[in-house]
Amino acid sequence: MRLCLRGEVCICYETDGLGSGKKIHLNAEDGAFVINAVEMSNISEKYAPPDRHLLYAVALTGMDLPDGELYRRGIEDLSRWYPVADFRPLALRRIPYGQFAQPPGIHSRLPENTTKTSSGLVLAGEYTEDSSINGSMLSGEKAAGAVIG
Repeated sequence: MRLCLRGEVCICYETDGLGSGKKIHLNAEDGAFVINAVEMSNISEKYAPPDRHLLYAVALTGMDLPDGELYRRGIEDLSRWYPVADFRPLALRRIPYGQFAQPPGIHSRLPENTTKTSSGLVLAGEYTEDSSINGSMLSGEKAAGAVIG
């Protein structure tokens, strides 16, 4: 099976108006630019100066847009979640092959951890579950279980 890869833009902002607690925001709104955001400084205060926060946001579109437009569109979406926050752009990274596309029906076509190709060959990686950190961890757990079993 051949997977179609897609890019992502990771945008970091310094801000003052985040809530408390460790959480990730997922944006399921149609036409959303930012698809998720993580309050990194709520994970560790070492990620930002006192009384400031580091917010890490991901967009799946806009790879070819100028930096200023990416920052602006990110702030536009994030302001819905954080209406009283001020956002100062810090950095952004374009990752051309950040994940594989996941259209409806893709998960039933992904490879299993165990293979019929070679006895003892076990696969581990997000490409066996879903394109996410959780997919990577779950795949590794299943692969370890296959090796132990």
